[in-house]
Amino acid sequence: ERGVEAAPFLPQPPMVTNPLVRQALHEVRKVVNAILRELVYKDGHRLARIHIELAREVRGTFEQRQKLIREMRDRERRREEAAEAIRAAGVKPTRAAIDRYLLWQEQDKQCIYSGRPIGIAQLFGGEVDVDHILPYPRSLDNSLMNRVVCFREENADKSDRTPYEWLAERDPARYEAVLQRADRLPHYQKARRFRQRSVELDDFFARQFVDTTYITTQVHQYVQCLGADVLCPKGQHTADLRWQWGLDSVLRDDGLGLKNREDHRHHAVDAVVIALTNRSRLQQLAALRRRGGTERTGEILNEPWAGFRRSVEDAVNGINVSHRVRRKVAGALHEETIYGPTNTPGEFVYRKPIEALTPSMVEDIRDPIVRSLVQQRLAAFKIAGDASKIPAEVWKEPLYMYAPKSKQLLPIRRVRLIRQEGTIRPIRGGTAYVKPGSIHHVCLFEWTEPNGKVTRDMVSVSMLEAVERVKNKKPIIEKTHPTRTDARFVMSLSGGELVLLTHRDQEALYRFDTAASTSKQMWFRHHTAAGKSSDKRGVVSKKPGTLRARKVTVDPIGRIRWAND
Repeated sequence: ERGVEAAPFLPQPPMVTNPLVRQALHEVRKVVNAILRELVYKDGHRLARIHIELAREVRGTFEQRQKLIREMRDRERRREEAAEAIRAAGVKPTRAAIDRYLLWQEQDKQCIYSGRPIGIAQLFGGEVDVDHILPYPRSLDNSLMNRVVCFREENADKSDRTPYEWLAERDPARYEAVLQRADRLPHYQKARRFRQRSVELDDFFARQFVDTTYITTQVHQYVQCLGADVLCPKGQHTADLRWQWGLDSVLRDDGLGLKNREDHRHHAVDAVVIALTNRSRLQQLAALRRRGGTERTGEILNEPWAGFRRSVEDAVNGINVSHRVRRKVAGALHEETIYGPTNTPGEFVYRKPIEALTPSMVEDIRDPIVRSLVQQRLAAFKIAGDASKIPAEVWKEPLYMYAPKSKQLLPIRRVRLIRQEGTIRPIRGGTAYVKPGSIHHVCLFEWTEPNGKVTRDMVSVSMLEAVERVKNKKPIIEKTHPTRTDARFVMSLSGGELVLLTHRDQEALYRFDTAASTSKQMWFRHHTAAGKSSDKRGVVSKKPGTLRARKVTVDPIGRIRWAND
């Protein structure tokens, strides 16, 4: 124990102003310290090397990261569409076949070097090759950005040369025609490779292990104090080695051979590959490509050890995913709409531009005259109440109503709508009413009825209420039920917190997602689920009376502990 306490853990993060970098350093510190406690100071292992690779999503601004995520989802959709088209052509949709099809589409279904059209039968019939613009043995670049499809005779003539080395002096006019076709490709970076004069493998190795992005540089400097060799390989070849070792299908069984990004554990599969990436294995990749590659020779790289895939499966299937808990009192406190009370309890009125109306809102227009005018306008355009939206041309001509006081026709620009809502509450001393924003946390309580029945209840606390509690110096989590003094506090749940939940008689690890304050419905996602928030696969819905769960925590290296809540 004394050795653990005296362990030289990582220092405080360096003084950096970028909040994204500070967050990354904080997460690195937690993970590395947990590993040091478990493997180095406790079991006496020696720390030999540290390999760091950062996901693309953590680089750039929030908007840039969101754009990258959208592009990644779009790529997945296009690959699924390509798989369907390949099946329709009578070909098995393997990873290589999907890549080939996407390159073919990108090139407008023609050979990049000759300009001749390529039919789908030729694409998969042996007449067409996938070529590396910059020769793979010299660049080790197997990304789609470095690949094109071309007729086999063109690929044989090009051989192990760049397009510049192949054609610039030998046939300048043809080289210019290739450049013009390359310029029509959707990616400028890809077109640039056709102009690159040479490439050397030694240059690649110099780049491979030095990632100059700011965040990686900071993390690299941060962990150097441990005295181990620190390597920062780029992610370009992780996919190649993952496929060579048959790890793409560890988390999916649909036969497509694609990485499953909807399971958080795909990062763990990548981590295995990253840990085993070294100069020797990259040289083996280059040698395999010089012999024609796996597609032509049938060769694959040897597994790092016998039964490697089984070892990875066992390790990945035993992972408990640690999630970041959203306890911070920050964010939108309420919706932007301001409401006004009416004489009817629970009924409020709000204003909306007439152009923002949907057909379902028309019945909620408070003024019967305005409602009738709007309905007449929609009927004139034959728009039914079950339509999804109102086209903009409906309001191209203003809608007028007669004002008795001024005896004029006035344009209707905004309408007042009625809303029945139990969660709307006053702010600013009762001068305005708003609908609270996101839920900060929920509290679960239980008590025993006189007949011996145990009753459970859920009390939700909005972000607005949490801020008021902080302002008034009250506990954010109130462990007393608002109406039942005999109720026992069971637990609180904030976004991202984990529970061991029993669903359909099976206990599994789930994370709390959100809840509905009125219906008291709670939603949980499986700890491995990494899809979009709109994706409801793997989501479990529970009410207080049906929830059988115990709150737990998962530390940075996946160990489960009971939460002291």
